[in-house]
Amino acid sequence: GNRVKIISSRDTGAGYASHCIETLVDETNKHELYDVIILEYSLSGHKGLDLLLRRLRLRYPDAIMIYIHLYSFRTDVVGPTGQTPLQMRKYDSKLAYKWGPGQKQSTEIFNEISKMMKEYNGYMYSLPHTSHVMNSLDLFNTVDWHHLSIEGHKRVAEDLLALIKSKSASYSKEKAKVGQWGEGDQCISWFTNGKEDMKLEYSGQAAVAPFEGFSGESKFALQFKGPGKIVVENKKNIIAPIFLSFMTKEKEYPKVEIKISNRTVVLDPSTNISRQLMKNALVGWAMAGRTEIEITPKTTWNLPFRVTGVNLCGACYYV
Repeated sequence: GNRVKIISSRDTGAGYASHCIETLVDETNKHELYDVIILEYSLSGHKGLDLLLRRLRLRYPDAIMIYIHLYSFRTDVVGPTGQTPLQMRKYDSKLAYKWGPGQKQSTEIFNEISKMMKEYNGYMYSLPHTSHVMNSLDLFNTVDWHHLSIEGHKRVAEDLLALIKSKSASYSKEKAKVGQWGEGDQCISWFTNGKEDMKLEYSGQAAVAPFEGFSGESKFALQFKGPGKIVVENKKNIIAPIFLSFMTKEKEYPKVEIKISNRTVVLDPSTNISRQLMKNALVGWAMAGRTEIEITPKTTWNLPFRVTGVNLCGACYYV
């Protein structure tokens, strides 16, 4: 029978997957051949998508690859005052709405991603915008105007099945190949369950602790309430860029100083986004063997600096 595997996590954009796709896939099944690959990062952040597509196409040269472009009704429409429902903090279907600047931005993102998908021999699917704004509301949950409704999920599923069927004629499972990951990646994350047994060493004022992620789900991070250290091991005989995954939310988190060998960088988790969102940043390089990462908060904070993963991305070396 057909099998579907979901390799994803909320609160993360394409950046994390682009650095760690080998780790994420190999945790599921190292030699699995995927016939269809479906991606969606329009709402969580598509930065890094180009690298992710490149790596997926290198590994699965024959797979049918589809990008789903979604939008949020609560940010794409404006009411009589010119504000979005999210800005008004009110979801009133009796008001007169029209498509706003958010819809234009969504279209620009769609066009940008379409070029990437074309380059990597993939296909685009977009959740429809209807000419009459309120007709699109049926596709969304009436509580938050952001998540899809049952009707919205049904519409996407039916459209995707039709798209896959139309592209399957040129696909041969018997001839499909599994390629290589190139220089690959080595990623450690405790974001979903707080566990990474024996894979991570840390010291100082650092501890793994739960916090409330997007939509109220429990997530986990290595929290730094003062200076601390992480030790990672590069098990490959290559120089690998080191990326830290960390949480951001408005100005809730402190700026931190990251020191690796003789290199020092400062990370600023400040954003204009009011919800928890993971970000990835290059902080240094790992030679083969053990590398120490010193982390020191430098400003005051409402929330302690939260590291959710350490990613050694050999495939990122030439990017």
